[in-house]
Amino acid sequence: VTLTVVPASILLGLLSKPVVYVLFSRTKMGPGDIEQTATVMLIFLLGAFAWAAQGIIGRGFYALGDTLTPTLVGSGLTLLTLPLYWLGARHYAHLGLAAASTIAVLVYTFGLWIVLFRRLKVGIAPVIGYLGRTCAASVAAGAPAYLVLRYFADQSLTIPIALGQGLAAG
Repeated sequence: VTLTVVPASILLGLLSKPVVYVLFSRTKMGPGDIEQTATVMLIFLLGAFAWAAQGIIGRGFYALGDTLTPTLVGSGLTLLTLPLYWLGARHYAHLGLAAASTIAVLVYTFGLWIVLFRRLKVGIAPVIGYLGRTCAASVAAGAPAYLVLRYFADQSLTIPIALGQGLAAG
């Protein structure tokens, strides 16, 4: 999961505008809508690893014959994060809801992870170290792509897909 989702998230984050443009440019969405959708996509991508990992971590509990713990932790966290969703929506609209969702899944996943590792009496430090190294390698690999995109933007080159600005109507 780590080796797939983290690099894919970074790549999709770098290409969020072009990806959203390709998917939605032929709809009723205008440039502002595409920009906002790309921003929300970036916020959700920050939690993509957690969304992928929580299902696998949950299976660890199921393998132990415990389906109750993930349910109780998830339900408790849902109740605790309701104010976060409310504040996010009230002050930042769709961006706040996306951020609240990302924060909630990160807290849930890491909380569930800690509970599982304690139950298994396994140290979490090696896994955190592995995740950190994977993130660092993914950022290092994404840096050249970011620099290329910035170069095109700084040169004002007309590369619509690379810049996410759209193509002229034909």
